[in-house]
Amino acid sequence: MCEMLAVTAKNSFRINELLETFYSHSINHKDGWGLAVFRKLSVSMEKEPLCASSSKYLQQRLSRDIIAANAIAHIRRATIGRIEYANCHPFVWDDESGRTWTLAHNGTIFDGQQLSQFVGQQEGSTDSERILMYIVSLMNDLYRIKGAVPFEERFRLLERIVGELAAGNKLNLLCFDGEVLYVHCNCRGTLSVLTESDKCIFATAPVSFDAWESVPLCQLLAYKDGELIRSGMKHSHEFIEGSQDMTSLMSVFAEL
Repeated sequence: MCEMLAVTAKNSFRINELLETFYSHSINHKDGWGLAVFRKLSVSMEKEPLCASSSKYLQQRLSRDIIAANAIAHIRRATIGRIEYANCHPFVWDDESGRTWTLAHNGTIFDGQQLSQFVGQQEGSTDSERILMYIVSLMNDLYRIKGAVPFEERFRLLERIVGELAAGNKLNLLCFDGEVLYVHCNCRGTLSVLTESDKCIFATAPVSFDAWESVPLCQLLAYKDGELIRSGMKHSHEFIEGSQDMTSLMSVFAEL
């Protein structure tokens, strides 16, 4: 599959060392890399459809300080979708309120009929991009009804979405709405967190020798400025690696 990394902190700090270690894992995830750095409500997105360790651009980028309080990084091992720029994570979409949503996904959607409506609209061909489009479409529905969508309503809608999509699917997500980082993991041992006094760092595989802990399974978590601000209700849709056979995976490809 893929690997993900995210940071959320009270104050901006230099994240080069974290990124260097993270991208060194690309030997086994060579189909693309991406980096989203957030400043206020804007996002700076950089990605390429090649192995991070082979990218001269990324080497140059990491040679200069990258200072951020919020960021999401990804390295891809393709399962669904061609190896091309449009299929590299993270993905970014704006909702109708002007809010920018950014998402990285580690997993596969084996059963997700509600996402098929976006196949002809998306820029690439991954199920991960369709997840973000689905989230934004439902946020738009809520916005049209209520106007402004405060955090609690965004959280409740996302909680409903992850509970729905997690059934039968591997749904490890990092999603940022310009203010809040939402985290979801439903596969045991595949997402860890390092909690410090003023920051939290999330990674598929630890990127330091510190005391990392497993992210709680099967519940949506929300972080702001390096602190956990909301925990959702637990659902029962834990994904067990190997629980889907090749027939199921081929059915996903047949729908593309």
